[in-house]
Amino acid sequence: MSVTTQLKGGLVSVVVACHRSLQRTMRCVEALLRHTRRPWELVTIAEGDCAAYLAGIRDAVPIHVEVVSRNGDMTGFRHGPGLKVACGDYIALLDDGTIVFEDWLDQLVGLADSGAKTGMVGPMLNDAASPQWAEMADALDLQTLGRFAEDWRDRHRRQWLTTSRLADGCVLLRRPLFEEVNGPSIRSMADLGQRSVLGGSSWLWPETCSSITRSPRPKSSLLV
Repeated sequence: MSVTTQLKGGLVSVVVACHRSLQRTMRCVEALLRHTRRPWELVTIAEGDCAAYLAGIRDAVPIHVEVVSRNGDMTGFRHGPGLKVACGDYIALLDDGTIVFEDWLDQLVGLADSGAKTGMVGPMLNDAASPQWAEMADALDLQTLGRFAEDWRDRHRRQWLTTSRLADGCVLLRRPLFEEVNGPSIRSMADLGQRSVLGGSSWLWPETCSSITRSPRPKSSLLV
């Protein structure tokens, strides 16, 4: 399907759950800083070296950076501590394996604003189940991945699909839906999705959103 949206200017809280890999966290954050244009804040859940790195960049970047600890609790929803302090009009939940490219956030926000019943939205990616899967080769360098994302966007502009489930690597929702489902009490990504569907919202993803997720293995996961 196709959609035309008018982008709005509200703040986006990008909440990243870090998994103790400094290299993954640095790659994710550097891409966010390079390719995120609209007003946003970075909220991270991090420990150890990752937390120290994020605290160290606070004064060097032009956005608000919040570093939240899980205080040793590794059993709950990994984004949960960040959701309690996120204050944006939109909330994007990312894993630290996510590497974004140009226009990723404008596309997700534009789709989220496309209808009153639009719930969570997310991009295509290459390690999700069909039809959210974007096939690509594994272990490509970032320059090649960037070209792939750009080419995908050019071939799928203004296209989106409706689904009953979104993969975990990158999702976005608006503040009203977050409050409606009592966001700070969410126990898992599946719980968040179930509450939004019960509230009458649909899950959408644009076939053009350009981000990349890398798993711990050499395999790469593309969100486009």
